Amino acid sequence: MINKLIDKYHYSTIKYTFIALTTLTTILFLVSLAFAIVSYINFNTYTTLTM
Repeated sequence: MINKLIDKYHYSTIKYTFIALTTLTTILFLVSLAFAIVSYINFNTYTTLTM
């Protein structure tokens, strides 16, 4: 499947697309992690869920 994509498009286009997707998913993961930490600190989620 990857070889068909590389044959259809240029290798550099595929490479930069995968780099962009990896960077985007990493940024989204870090942002969601930051929101989870902030909500854990502010609302003390652990004790709320275990009550």
